[in-house]
Amino acid sequence: MESLAKLLGYKNIRTTHLYARITDMKLNAEMESLGEKLTGIDL
Repeated sequence: MESLAKLLGYKNIRTTHLYARITDMKLNAEMESLGEKLTGIDL
C-alpha cells in the first residue's frame, strides 16, 4: 500500500487507504448488481 501511495503521489498513506476502501465498496456493489442481473440466465 505504501508503494501505491508513493506511485500516486499521496503524501499521506491514509489517503490511499481511503480510496482503497471506497474502491472495494464500489466493486462489491457492482458485483452484487451483476449477480442480480445474471440470476436465472443460463450461461
